[in-house]
Amino acid sequence: MKEELEKKQLVDKLLPHSKHITTVRDWDNYAREHSLPSSTKIIKMFNTWNEFKNNLMIDTNKQPYTSSELLKIAEKHKKYLTTYQSWNEYAKKNGLPVSTTFLAHFKCSWNEFKRKLAIPISSPNWSKYSREEIEEVIQNHSQQFSSKLNWDSYSKKNNLPDYRTIKNFFTWEEVQRKANVKINKIYNEEELLAIAKEHSIHFTTMKKWNEYAKEKGLPSAIVFYRKLGAWNSIKAKIHL
Repeated sequence: MKEELEKKQLVDKLLPHSKHITTVRDWDNYAREHSLPSSTKIIKMFNTWNEFKNNLMIDTNKQPYTSSELLKIAEKHKKYLTTYQSWNEYAKKNGLPVSTTFLAHFKCSWNEFKRKLAIPISSPNWSKYSREEIEEVIQNHSQQFSSKLNWDSYSKKNNLPDYRTIKNFFTWEEVQRKANVKINKIYNEEELLAIAKEHSIHFTTMKKWNEYAKEKGLPSAIVFYRKLGAWNSIKAKIHL
């Protein structure tokens, strides 16, 4: 009851500013200038940025630019379309759409978008990524954070920061909360055996498995034990 009241109070407070509630980054810039709650505080209360926007009846699928407008902007400023980070810095200074606007609209990676404009592909320097930009990546690609392995595979294909970059800003638990991922997944026997077989080279001792599982976002040894029994019997089932 208290949480719902706090949500309502926040919605009522921010409703007059709804036209500025677009992206996480744009909101944070506006919020700092007007002493309003940051996106981090808002997301902590509503779980996701889109859920917050839904509470204010803001269309989360609305595109402020047409394809033609975005392509014209990109062509006009194409010499600044180098890395994801460099473009965002330039766009912020010049009131232009950030990189995620292009990616969401054209449903492609940054490099794929650059190929559309015949721009040479470059390697981005993710060390310059800001906390707000990492948070926006998590929000825009939330469905891909089921595991660290899945994210690293997806990020590699889509020219996004890998987990090594993300963990400089957020723990894996924080990432999953921001992505609204159900953390305490219940595995059945078939799923656990499939995981054990896929990662069998690391399925040696319980201690070594736990170290590996923690890094990769996989179920711990105790999860296997509770569902499948003794550790050695599990190894026998996967022929180790």
